[in-house]
Amino acid sequence: MKKIFILVLTSVLCVNVFAQKGDKTIGLNLGYGANTSNPLIGVRGTYNLTDYVTVIPSINHFVKYENVSGLETNMDFTYFFQTPKVPDLYFYPLVGLNYTYIHFDEKLRYDYSYLIHSNEFKKNNHRIAANIGLGFSCFYYDSLILGVEFKYVATTTFYQPVILFNISKAF
Repeated sequence: MKKIFILVLTSVLCVNVFAQKGDKTIGLNLGYGANTSNPLIGVRGTYNLTDYVTVIPSINHFVKYENVSGLETNMDFTYFFQTPKVPDLYFYPLVGLNYTYIHFDEKLRYDYSYLIHSNEFKKNNHRIAANIGLGFSCFYYDSLILGVEFKYVATTTFYQPVILFNISKAF
């Protein structure tokens, strides 16, 4: 688990370090996964391929809640549309790929006349999924970007709506 986390974190940071063209940002995600009922925290990077097309790699950790925790990595592509009335507000559709690791850890205990029976249940799910969603970004000052995203993560056996709030620093 630690090796996967370090590998993905390094790849997210390398996108920002080795990019030769375009604007780059690095930021923080805070959000909530609706079906697993877990809050999440993560890091994200962005790289502008053109003035309007952006690639957003991110890694998010689902905080353990009711014996469920997880890790997801995303590679999303967006196309920015500027709002006509507010020039610093942009909205964007997003599509992308997702790898999700979900860990279930449940301990069952039964008491039959003071005889305690303990049973541990652990299960790991690995899924590759597709992301589709919509986001809004607002530029504050010269290099601070605040945003909100709503994504729908779907596989053949699992789906989950995710809402993310993010703050990023542009370079």
